[in-house]
Amino acid sequence: MSSKKALQRTLELATGNTVPWSRVRVVQESNKSSVSESSIKRATNTLLLDLVSSGKTGQCIHVTGEMRALTDSLHQLVCKEMHRLDLGRFEVIHNVPNEVRNDQGQLVKWLYGKWNHSNWMNRLRAVQLIGNEAVELYALDTSKEIQFSVFGNKYVLLQELHDDKTHEKRRWLLESEQLNAYLLERALKLKDSSRTVSNSLYRNHLQSITGTMALQVLHLINEGKHHFDDLLGNEWLAERGEDSVRHAIAELASVGFLIEENGEYVVTPDGSAFMSLL
Repeated sequence: MSSKKALQRTLELATGNTVPWSRVRVVQESNKSSVSESSIKRATNTLLLDLVSSGKTGQCIHVTGEMRALTDSLHQLVCKEMHRLDLGRFEVIHNVPNEVRNDQGQLVKWLYGKWNHSNWMNRLRAVQLIGNEAVELYALDTSKEIQFSVFGNKYVLLQELHDDKTHEKRRWLLESEQLNAYLLERALKLKDSSRTVSNSLYRNHLQSITGTMALQVLHLINEGKHHFDDLLGNEWLAERGEDSVRHAIAELASVGFLIEENGEYVVTPDGSAFMSLL
């Protein structure tokens, strides 16, 4: 299917032919290649930065699956600058299972698994972005939704209908006040049906893996204390109790900084890189 036909079909699914094709301008499009995907992401975020500079961001909402956009360093800059300049915050309506929504450890572990395309530093920066309340999160089953982003009162980043497990999908950066208004209304209705995800879950996780307890655990494992009883042999850790040590281990494992192999804890290369920055 050609890109034009795919866009027409996607617009039909997204709007029910409410917005005429003739009222939509294609600013940039991407095919299913990673190079093309990177290009349209860069173009979209560059446009967003221009809108931030002029104070014309409008209401910004992502309707997405696994909010991978938050791991993009340029998009992180967009969100931070919007927040710093008091231009509002990106609202992110994303697909997160009911069973992990309110469990800090399970939520973060699930999300890091979805973000495995990105390096550990960008994943942590995304968590920091959320923890600092630079974005607002809403949980909803979006698996059957056409995914899109609206911003700048006249721009839309539209994705063709796809399975969240795939990165192979067409995207179109579009300019249309009518399409923006229609999809913004759609996004607000979805938001009304969603549940707020507490930013504090992410803030607490970040504090857990950067706190004294977690860093002490990492250093001790790195020095050869590979068993739980070895860690409790440290007086400082022992005074804080087994539950606290187990919690620190679970948080570090969720971000991929340590793993358990044959009953022994091992610091991963990502964990070593994290330690080298401290």
